[in-house]
Amino acid sequence: MSRAWATRTVRVEFDVEIRHAARDDLLRLAIWNAATDRVVQPALQRQEVGDAVVLLALLKTFPCGHLLCDLSGRARMDIATIWHVAVWRPLQGVGIGTRLMQAAHEEIVARGLRWSALGVEKTNTGARRLYERLGYVTFGDEDQVWPEQMPDGSLVPVAHACWLMRKDLRSMRTRTG
Repeated sequence: MSRAWATRTVRVEFDVEIRHAARDDLLRLAIWNAATDRVVQPALQRQEVGDAVVLLALLKTFPCGHLLCDLSGRARMDIATIWHVAVWRPLQGVGIGTRLMQAAHEEIVARGLRWSALGVEKTNTGARRLYERLGYVTFGDEDQVWPEQMPDGSLVPVAHACWLMRKDLRSMRTRTG
């Protein structure tokens, strides 16, 4: 006699640590992130000289998210650029991206910069909603080109239609320092 299995919902809470990434993290991050070698590793080199920050979200020892932040490219204009924000798909929507963004804002303010800017693909409505919820406003759009890996392993430049967004972090500066 077979009984139908009843669906159950279980609430699970877990702690995620957010810290600066290190070279030792790259192999574990590559488990789910195909851009580790060409994107994250060069950003880590820039982090070593203070031009960038690479933030990593860890669930126990598993790197479940990361964020890259350029602190030098437009620093003369008081702008830091956040890019390549990623959360492992099964854990999207539970607050990891929000916490990564908040940690990046703290880093930007600590460097004395006023603005956080980013580009988000027009098709990525979930990320855009997150950025708007965090106080980002759209100020334009542009096609951004980055290399995409093809099935044969080659990299081909591909244009992506993106919204340009920014956030004024002055209010954080007055609260934190």
